[in-house]
Amino acid sequence: MILVGYVLLLAALGWVATRGRRWGIRTRLEGPVRTLAAVLDAGFVVLGITLLSRHSATTTGVVILVALTLGALVYLCGLALWLGRIALVCRVAGWGAMAAALAVPSTLSLALPLLVLLTPTLAPPREAGRPAAS
Repeated sequence: MILVGYVLLLAALGWVATRGRRWGIRTRLEGPVRTLAAVLDAGFVVLGITLLSRHSATTTGVVILVALTLGALVYLCGLALWLGRIALVCRVAGWGAMAAALAVPSTLSLALPLLVLLTPTLAPPREAGRPAAS
C-alpha cells in the first residue's frame, strides 16, 4: 500500500511539473474542491497534534510530525487566502512540507493518497471571467 502511495505522489509531482500553469480548477468546482481540501488538511493538523501530544515519538518522529503539522497549517492559510501570489506560495510550501513528511517511510506514509487529492489546489485559481491558458 505504501508503494501505491509513492507512485501516486510521483505521478502528482510529474503532472504538476509537466502541466505548469496551464491547468486549474474550474470556477464552478472551486468551492467543493476548497472544502474537500480544507477538511483533508484539517485532518492532517489533527493527526499531527494528536500524535505529538502522546510524547512517545522518537526525535525523528517528532521532526516528521512537526513538518506535517506546520505544513498543514501553512497550506490551510493558503486555502483561506486563496487568491494572490502569497496564497499560492503558502499552498505549495505547505503541500511540499506535508509531502516531505509523509514520504519518509513510516505508518504515516499510508496517508500519501490523501495528500495527492490536494494536488489540484496547487494551481493558481482562475480569475473571474478569464479562461485558463491552453
